[in-house]
Amino acid sequence: AVEIALLRRNTVFSDSSFDEKAREQGIVEGLRVRGVVLDVSRDITIVDIAGINGELKRSECEWYTVPNCCDLFKKGKDFEFIVKGIDSNRSIIELSRRFPNDDPWQQNALPRAREIVDVTFIAKVGDRYLGRLNGNIDVWIPRYELAWLESQMPDEATIIGSEQKVLLIERNDAEKYFVGSI
Repeated sequence: AVEIALLRRNTVFSDSSFDEKAREQGIVEGLRVRGVVLDVSRDITIVDIAGINGELKRSECEWYTVPNCCDLFKKGKDFEFIVKGIDSNRSIIELSRRFPNDDPWQQNALPRAREIVDVTFIAKVGDRYLGRLNGNIDVWIPRYELAWLESQMPDEATIIGSEQKVLLIERNDAEKYFVGSI
């Protein structure tokens, strides 16, 4: 005995309504849009764009590393975004806040490897520390680059939030970060 299932689409919830709404609103890749934050978690922010759900991943929040979306976004607040993509299968607009004119690798005269710069330490991530150069450029400092000896390692509580002189030992242009050493 073979059973056959019949699938009928409910037009109220069909994928075509998403595509129609996006088309009616003129939403296309690259468009700047305003939206209201509906919900925020560590890794994803859900945004209402003219009645359509948008998704902003943590990696697209800024040009620099954002440890937690909740640090930047609050439920009910209005922000500007760029449409990165339209995912009809998931009925969601993929968003970014990496505005091309704000790319620090395009607007700043960047230091080269072997230069010493002032870096503000932001957070500890695994066995590395995240620092910020000029407030918007990531500098990753491996824990073993903090001191010559284990007994000289600074306490995490004293280093986070501090500004330190850092020797830049590597520049990664593809992923837009530096690796440094104190």
